[in-house]
Amino acid sequence: MFHEECVGGATTTEQGRPFDTIDAQIKKNGDAGKTMLMKMDVEGSEWRSFMAAPDAVFEKIDQLVVEFHGVEDAEFVETMNKLKRHFHVVNVHYNNWTCHADTAPLPATTYEILFVNKQVGVVDTAATAVVPNPLDAPNNPARADCQSRPATESTSTR
Repeated sequence: MFHEECVGGATTTEQGRPFDTIDAQIKKNGDAGKTMLMKMDVEGSEWRSFMAAPDAVFEKIDQLVVEFHGVEDAEFVETMNKLKRHFHVVNVHYNNWTCHADTAPLPATTYEILFVNKQVGVVDTAATAVVPNPLDAPNNPARADCQSRPATESTSTR
């Protein structure tokens, strides 16, 4: 169900656009108490949205797919730590539209992460990560990718 509303850290209106929290939007959709898969691409509002969400929201999300924007936001470490209390990081894919050496140690300013809830998934510590993941594809096939470049290698494409 689509609501013409943005997700954010509080119920508010910014520049004429209504915002509401993840928790409130789940309730409006009639999904409170249900187990769900969530995909989020909210152009920077993910930081405030996740920080405002109560732990009970994360307990009901089996898989969470997020496109994160920026690494310089003050909430970056705090938000990631909060998410990692509830989820395992299963896959990280860097958006090659934003590959840039200035974001080291990360190779890009925009990246997608697949999280799996710790209540439903267990990490196989014997497994070896395959980077880049063969299921990933460049966001822009015409640009060089930056999935596995060392942080010291220049990846500037701007």
